[in-house]
Amino acid sequence: MMDDPNVNYYEAVKAYETYWSGREKPGEEEEMMAEGKDKVKKREIEKEQRERERESSGKNGLKIRLEREEMTYQVKRFENWMHEVKPFVQEDGRILSEEDKHRIWLRQQEEIKTQQKKDK
Repeated sequence: MMDDPNVNYYEAVKAYETYWSGREKPGEEEEMMAEGKDKVKKREIEKEQRERERESSGKNGLKIRLEREEMTYQVKRFENWMHEVKPFVQEDGRILSEEDKHRIWLRQQEEIKTQQKKDK
């Protein structure tokens, strides 16, 4: 969705949140750190046990690990996209195109030049 230049920001975020509701997102280590070291340690031990059980199944373990790494990458990529485009989201969810951003920048540069001329 985020690769589509015509995507509606709010629909993309809603789909992302719907998918992850009730699931543990990969890369939630930062959130666990905020909970306290004891809880973090317990969760890490449980997570490692689950991973060892999965990986002990041979080729399936490798496949699972690769899928988990890909999912972690995609989650971080999407969350970065949300952060980067947020300033350019319109009320209707449309994201400004690069051309729109460039026009706004040019207009701002003209306003700055006009103001500087007035100040002289």
